Amino acid sequence: MSRPSEWRSYLGAAAFAGFTAAALGCHPGTGTAAVPVSPPQAATPPVVTQTPPSGRTDEAGAAGGGDTRDDTDTLPTRPEQAPVVTVREIVNGKVPLGRRVRVSGRCLDAGIGRAAGLWTLADSAAQVEVRGLVPKHCPSKLDETLMIFAQVEWKTSSSAERLLLRLPGE
Repeated sequence: MSRPSEWRSYLGAAAFAGFTAAALGCHPGTGTAAVPVSPPQAATPPVVTQTPPSGRTDEAGAAGGGDTRDDTDTLPTRPEQAPVVTVREIVNGKVPLGRRVRVSGRCLDAGIGRAAGLWTLADSAAQVEVRGLVPKHCPSKLDETLMIFAQVEWKTSSSAERLLLRLPGE
């Protein structure tokens, strides 16, 4: 085997033999059966339950009784499927956490720079923080109202305040 063409054919035959042995479940060269190795099992994520601070109360649920999310409700995927609520109902805790709603008001203020995507929605009686797409005309004129599709969530893990996560749609 002094010529390069002989080396190529020898290396090609050896590679083919190794591939064939592996495909048959044998160790290449020895012909003995390989020990099957099962792939690693995917880790199951731990179940995390979040209990709110003891100072939180909801009219939609028991005082300090945890999240008031109702898993039996189907979440609206389009704005027209969501109920219309007021900013005051959200602030007072009358709307359960996780509920997707439509709410109208006017944009009072919007963050800039790193705070872009953070703005305030207000109606005549209350105001709530919104995170998500900022309206084009923010702050808006006094008579200019808009309706958004959003999900109600806690503002922070240690606060009783709520905020809205704006969802795509309106």
